[in-house]
Amino acid sequence: MEENPENPRNGDAGTPPPLPPDAAPQFAQPPAPSAPPAGDGPYSFGAEPGQAAGGGEYSSPASAPVNRGSIRAGDVFSRSWNMLAKNPGLYIGLAVIPAVPSFIGDVLGTGLSGSLFQIISSCLGLVLQAAIAYAVYRSMSGDGTTMGEAFNKGMKRFLPVLGASILLGILTGVGYMLLVVPGLIITCVYIVTIPVCAVEHTGAIDSLRRSAILTKGNRWTIFALLATVFVAIFVISMVVVMVFVQIVDSEILLDLLVNLLILVPTAFQSVMTAVIYYMLREVKEGVSVDSLANVFD
Repeated sequence: MEENPENPRNGDAGTPPPLPPDAAPQFAQPPAPSAPPAGDGPYSFGAEPGQAAGGGEYSSPASAPVNRGSIRAGDVFSRSWNMLAKNPGLYIGLAVIPAVPSFIGDVLGTGLSGSLFQIISSCLGLVLQAAIAYAVYRSMSGDGTTMGEAFNKGMKRFLPVLGASILLGILTGVGYMLLVVPGLIITCVYIVTIPVCAVEHTGAIDSLRRSAILTKGNRWTIFALLATVFVAIFVISMVVVMVFVQIVDSEILLDLLVNLLILVPTAFQSVMTAVIYYMLREVKEGVSVDSLANVFD
């Protein structure tokens, strides 16, 4: 008995029936490729330095560090000095603002009036840090600013910065009273507390925590930078005293000379602090300088 080839018996291997002429073959679609894991800016997905993950050039400020979270003292010093040299009148002029009441307080002595002027100087010094941070970020982004505009931007963040500064001062003071080393460690850990508070609009405690996170892994570099500035200020002060003490009879005039000559390293330190904060966020988070300047608006 012959079998019908079009109707094979169950269990027999046969040729599958042909598809109808108007039916298209169906194939399983491959699953869509999963998205790569989230990263932190242009340094994500194992990209080569100077390239985005897809191989193209990423957009970042000139000479941006590509060392995935670490900053170099030479880069910080170079950028800070370039900022100061680019517009010395702006930064030194801002540094003069708190220096004036400080000098008046020195002249008046340790009485109530002198202490009041020193408090005013300290408050203006906080505004100075926020103002110089704004001026630095505006300059880095290619936009200039004026002393008045920068000072007004700094004043807008005065109260939060004041709270963060008071808490930071207490911690630092306790550290230096215990021994010098704890004070130095606290200074390096919380060096960018004021820029964090001014830029990220955080409270005092959150600003301290954020500074500790940003500076982690870079505190020896920060220590070297701060030590360089402090030594420069100390040397300038000592040289002025030794040279002019024999010439200048007036103690007030001598104090004025010291205050004038340390304006440059003082302004440099404020610029450097702002640059450290920017570079830490640049290498760790890929943040652009434009976003930092715009938060003051």
